[in-house]
Amino acid sequence: MHPTYDEKRPGAGGVELDSLLRNKTPADNGAETKKQKRRRIIVAVISSTVVVLSVLTVILIILFFTIPVQLTERINVSNIEASLDTLQSIAEIYGNARDDFSGGYMASLEHVWSRLTKYQDKLEIWEQKFFYTCYQVIQCNVTLVEPDSLEFVYGEDFLAMTWSSSGLIERASIHSVSSFGCEDMDYQQMSSGSIAIIPSGGNCSWNEKIGFAWRHNASAVIGYNTEDQSGPLRVTLDSSSISAIPAVGVPYSTGVLLSASGPTSKLHLQLDSGNYLVGTSNLMAQTKSGDDHNMIIAGAHLDSYRNPGINDNGSGSMTLLEIATAVAESRTGRWLENKILFAWWAAEEFGLKGSSAYLDSLNETQRDSIACNINLDMLASPNFIIGVMNGSTAFSTSEVKCGSSKIEEYYVDYFKANLIPYEIEPMHNQSDFVPFIMAGIPANGAQAGFTTKTVAQRLIFGGIPNALADTCVHQSCDTKDNISPQSLGYLARANAYVIQRLAEKKNLKQYLACD
Repeated sequence: MHPTYDEKRPGAGGVELDSLLRNKTPADNGAETKKQKRRRIIVAVISSTVVVLSVLTVILIILFFTIPVQLTERINVSNIEASLDTLQSIAEIYGNARDDFSGGYMASLEHVWSRLTKYQDKLEIWEQKFFYTCYQVIQCNVTLVEPDSLEFVYGEDFLAMTWSSSGLIERASIHSVSSFGCEDMDYQQMSSGSIAIIPSGGNCSWNEKIGFAWRHNASAVIGYNTEDQSGPLRVTLDSSSISAIPAVGVPYSTGVLLSASGPTSKLHLQLDSGNYLVGTSNLMAQTKSGDDHNMIIAGAHLDSYRNPGINDNGSGSMTLLEIATAVAESRTGRWLENKILFAWWAAEEFGLKGSSAYLDSLNETQRDSIACNINLDMLASPNFIIGVMNGSTAFSTSEVKCGSSKIEEYYVDYFKANLIPYEIEPMHNQSDFVPFIMAGIPANGAQAGFTTKTVAQRLIFGGIPNALADTCVHQSCDTKDNISPQSLGYLARANAYVIQRLAEKKNLKQYLACD
């Protein structure tokens, strides 16, 4: 008979079973060891961390797809200035110029191309080659030989009028034309063979003024600027016919000096010029995503006027490069509703040739796909203002005026939100937006100015009153030292903002139409 559990077992030392159970070790009764407790805590911590990281990942993903891209935050003015340094170096290599004739333009184009190639997954990049006829001055000299000798410097003291004829005039008398030279009576006292000194203004063109002077036997014409314009008078004559006599333009001060010099003063004038067929290229970079029926063309001319051209227009073209790279580096699929074509125009300084050649290459359907143009030109004038073009003054149809005015509103919104002073100014006709306006396409832009700053503008923007916004336009002093980083920053970000707002807008062409 086996003993029951509650009986004492012989040889067990008289220990009862319930006593053995009460005195079990921790391992026997299921309690945790210190090692097991540590393991349990570590597992709990890891599990909690995984949960927290998962939640954070979800939040970050949501934020990534919901927080809007802000191109303005991606604009680095230091990058733009570094590119301007590169353009300065290019100009120094190519005779202090970046035009088609120096080779500096194509070197500038190569710089932009090299920066864009890394974004070929986002941008389609190509050159648009074209030819244009260019008036080229081979040699031009103007010298006062009596009563004192004074030699004027081409580009700074005078410029040949584009499409002027060649000629050599030696020791010619000076005749100051009365009034504006728009009537025969203005030339009645002029002796044959004299050089006519004619002021800007009046109710006739420079072609007509030169015609009057020629009919009254003038040997040449020297025209001069109005008092509020900087540098030598720049005139492009009617290209359908070469002027009958040589014609050059000088600054206001030089014109006044020559007018007052009297008939006993003698001038020597030599102009050797001709027409040449020039080959060049626009550089284009178009986003691969976006609606190609509501395309935005953001353009800036890359060439200079026989000078370094750092403000005019390295500032605009290198800002455009910074905006293009900012777009390419962003998640365009999150915000880009409309295609953007970034265009670096050639030969703006020779008559808006690049932008005109692009539009001329399009058929009607392709033109209709363009919603608007944004123009970047002269963004860093040292004595700057911040000027936005008044869209209602566009020299085109009411539809173009409506669209240009709505683009103007985006600029105003940006400047107001960022407490940046600005002014609305009439739309001029001196940059690459003009061919778009003429083609019935809305356009606008903001710039730092190139005319004389008024006292009223001085109160708004600071700087020097009664002085030009940029005294180095088309002159050799338009170097890296000729820019305002402050103005460059304001206008670079403003243009980035406007381009993004337009690129985000659904049915953009419909929005830009008159209400």
